[in-house]
Amino acid sequence: MKSNMMQEALQVKTETVKLFPKDANAHNNLAFTLLALKQYTQAANSARRALMLNPSHAAAKANEAKAIALMKPAGVMRF
Repeated sequence: MKSNMMQEALQVKTETVKLFPKDANAHNNLAFTLLALKQYTQAANSARRALMLNPSHAAAKANEAKAIALMKPAGVMRF
């Protein structure tokens, strides 16, 4: 059930960004949801969009840093 709620949240946040493309909070909220879904590259990109709109957005800075920290380096295999 939690997964369904997160997917629904993702749909809502994605639609919000489409409706309000210049809203830094909307992009950051999408980044937060993507982090929860472990979609780190997309989360970092959404946080960066928020920062382009509002460079002093503290939560977006934190979400970008967290997403980058959680990304697996390309080409590294985990066993």
